[in-house]
Amino acid sequence: MKTSLLMVSFLSVLAACSSAETRSLHIKVEPERDRVLRSSAGDVIFQVEIRGRTEKPRQRLPLNLAVVLDRSGSMSGAKLEQAKQAALTVLDQLAPTDYFSLLAYDDEVQVLVPARRVENKERVRSAILALRAGDSTALYAGVREAAEQVKRYLSREKINRVILLSDGLANVGPSKPSDLASLGGRLLEERIHVTTIGLGDDYNEDLMMALSEASGANYYYVRDAEKLPGIFREELGNLQSIVARNIRIILEMPEGVRPVEVMGHPEVVFKNNRAELVLQEHYAAQQRGFLIRCEVLKPQGKSQELARVTLRYQDEVAGCRARIHAGPTDGR
Repeated sequence: MKTSLLMVSFLSVLAACSSAETRSLHIKVEPERDRVLRSSAGDVIFQVEIRGRTEKPRQRLPLNLAVVLDRSGSMSGAKLEQAKQAALTVLDQLAPTDYFSLLAYDDEVQVLVPARRVENKERVRSAILALRAGDSTALYAGVREAAEQVKRYLSREKINRVILLSDGLANVGPSKPSDLASLGGRLLEERIHVTTIGLGDDYNEDLMMALSEASGANYYYVRDAEKLPGIFREELGNLQSIVARNIRIILEMPEGVRPVEVMGHPEVVFKNNRAELVLQEHYAAQQRGFLIRCEVLKPQGKSQELARVTLRYQDEVAGCRARIHAGPTDGR
């Protein structure tokens, strides 16, 4: 009985500004199984894996960071004290070339530290320690004002980020997940990303995830307040180790192969057998995997090419655009 052997043939750099040994990202394409019956080729799943270089960049991009803290009544006590310690953790890791602003919100938004270079840390430290709990939760307005602070020094040459902490529901102003997703989408278009941190068991997970996903940033859940400084430290470490941005994974299926889906990513739609996966940024040592399901319609000859995969990105270590071609992904 004849079979088809599926294999990845090679990796080749079509155009890049660095060698294979020094480039910031590496790509690997592998099928889920080695062989399929030619008489029933059917669906085939293959994985695209993106891996960042282990070493952090020697010179990182400056941060343009706004931290916005929920200080509603439910944050009083230990929660707020840990949130303040988390903000101090961020402050301690910032360099004089970074920009920082601090905001707090209850039923209103207060800009405690307007956006500026991190040159006088003691003044910022005093503002953080003076923070007190208030009343309701104007989450939408807090994010919007934080974004305005980031916009003061917005640049493609910076990491433009809002970090939002909340332990409750948005009960002042727009408060639906769709509202926050729309805001996140608009900020993404302006190259501003919003990392969200949900604290405890009573916050609105749908709201926080909608905002972070729409803006292309990270989402964290923290059950215990004492873990907040560690989460802030992790997020800042990620931002300080970005090795690639503006990443596009281009999938192209040849004639005879029908793309079905990128599993877990319903937003990715194939048009004329071509689709793109867009990633905003990638950290040192980070690994991401994507499963693509396709259908082999009529295998031809001894082998069937499944897909051509191209990776394009801004290499922040080498300081230029890079392109890697992975494939062809063959069935033999």
